[in-house]
Amino acid sequence: MSVDMFPGWLQPAVRYSPVSVVIDGQRHLTSGTTAASTVAVAFGWCLAIVIVFGILDVRAFQKVRK
Repeated sequence: MSVDMFPGWLQPAVRYSPVSVVIDGQRHLTSGTTAASTVAVAFGWCLAIVIVFGILDVRAFQKVRK
């Protein structure tokens, strides 16, 4: 889905959303086109999300155990 299909005020959020980047990376991988940068950015977003929420999860679990 093109970013241009969204209202102007919503386009920056759609353009820079981690979900949009991951979907674009998956499109490139399944279509066979070479887009290593898109896939790398998608992987980076996924890794960052896992790290951030992993840290938050560990901290919350430690508070519960005390």
